[in-house]
Order: sequence, then structure tokens, then C-alpha cells
Amino acid sequence: MSPGPDDGRGGGLLQSLVPGPIRRHNAAKFVVALLVVVAVVAAVGLVTYVQIQDTIRDDATSKLERSAEMQAATAGEWVDGMGTRTAAVADSRHRPDPDAGQGAIAAYLQNASQRSGDRVLAIHYVDTEQSQVLASTDPDLGGGH
Repeated sequence: MSPGPDDGRGGGLLQSLVPGPIRRHNAAKFVVALLVVVAVVAAVGLVTYVQIQDTIRDDATSKLERSAEMQAATAGEWVDGMGTRTAAVADSRHRPDPDAGQGAIAAYLQNASQRSGDRVLAIHYVDTEQSQVLASTDPDLGGGH
């Protein structure tokens, strides 16, 4: 009588899943067991790789967002500062009257440019009604000064 699922030797489900030649040869059992171990290790490695990749991507995205926020804040502060300086230079209480002449306007702009430091490339005195530069600290722009 050949062994069957209910012959008392156990492994009924396993015997029905594993083909007979593999059940009878130890070398075949070893190869199958090795393949199962390799498959499990590969699956765990793949899952770990994907999780690590997601973690690295999330970390890099977070760092990039923080860096962008810091740069935006710095740029915003710079713009605010430049706006304050621009308003101070343009304040009508301090700037010369247009009738004072080009020399007075040029001197005012030169003084304002020197006070502003290296961050300001040029300061212009513009007639907004005629859209014309009357004076500038940039000699290439025109306006005479």
C-alpha cells in the first residue's frame, strides 16, 4: 500500500502540494528549500529597498522645502529692506526740487547711492509724467549724470 494523506505519517497538505519525486529525494528537497529561502530573502530585500527609497525621498523633499522656505524668507526680508531704502530715497522731504538743477539732483543721487552700499547698483531720478530719466548714478542710462 502506498502512503496517502491519511496514512498516519503526517504532512497531508504538504504531500499534496509537493510533487512525489521531490518528496523522495533529499537533494531535491534541499534545492527547493534553498529556492524558498532565496525568494523570501529577495522579497524582504525588495520591500526594505522600497521603504528606504521612500524614506530618502521624503527626507530630501523635506530638506528642500525647508531650504526653499528659508531662502524665500531671506528674499522677502531683502525686498522689504530695499523697499524701505527706496522709500527713504524717494521721500519728497529729502529729495531736491526738480527746479534745483541737474547738479543738485545728481549730488543727491550720488549721496543716496553711497549710503546704500554695494547692494544698490544705480539710483535714478525719473520724470514719471514724461517717462524720462532726468538723472542717474548709472552713466550708461542717460539723463546726464
